Parts: sequence; structure tokens; C-alpha cells
Amino acid sequence: MKKRGVHTSVPKELKNAIQALEKRKDVNRIILGPSESARHRYAPGHIRYAMDIPGGIKARGYTGGGVIEIFIYCVDREAIKEAIES
Repeated sequence: MKKRGVHTSVPKELKNAIQALEKRKDVNRIILGPSESARHRYAPGHIRYAMDIPGGIKARGYTGGGVIEIFIYCVDREAIKEAIES
């Protein structure tokens, strides 16, 4: 399993989606950022692309209790964006 960064606990709703991204060969590292309690319109377990960052992309994961920032350091941004959308 690849290193996840500072935060290692994954909310149960996002566990399958995070593991699917970790298995991809073009993903170097996934770092879970701060989690915020918030209302949102997305189903728990949904991941959405947010923006490009140096070396990868930033995404948001939606859980039953709020939103968590996800930083995905990867080789091919476009392939990861397509994987997140599907």
C-alpha cells in the first residue's frame, strides 16, 4: 500500500474509491487533507475534481458527515481526472 501522508484514517464511505485510485500505476501518492463538517448535495463516497496542483490534482471527497480534501500526486493528470469522473 502506498503512503497516504499525514492523515491515514479514511472515512468508510470513501475507502473503496481511495483504494481504487491507489491501485493505479500512475498515482504516486494520495494525501488526505482536512475534513470539514458541511452539507452537500453529493452522495457519500463521491469524489470530484477540484483543480490542478503542481505534480498532481486536488479533489474533494464527500462523506455522510462532510467534505474532505484529497491531494493526488500523479504522472498523468488527464487519466486520473477521467477515472474520478467515472
